[in-house]
Amino acid sequence: MWRTYTDSGTLAYSFIDSLVAMYPYYIARAFGGLLFLLGAMVGCYNIWMTVRAVPDATAQRAPDMPDDRAAQAVAPAPAE
Repeated sequence: MWRTYTDSGTLAYSFIDSLVAMYPYYIARAFGGLLFLLGAMVGCYNIWMTVRAVPDATAQRAPDMPDDRAAQAVAPAPAE
């Protein structure tokens, strides 16, 4: 990398100059990080609502499944 020096022997571009030059890229990176954080929050909400809804989904029987409760009530108990 080429380095440019002033007449006094110091570097022509200081750390602050590099920060000022990178400012638009930091804004873009912050925006991307915000989108990533928003996606993680939506994903967590989706998982939370899925876990919360499990008991409701298992309480209902599908209409095409046979109902075994009536057969179990009529069947005799197994002999011991």
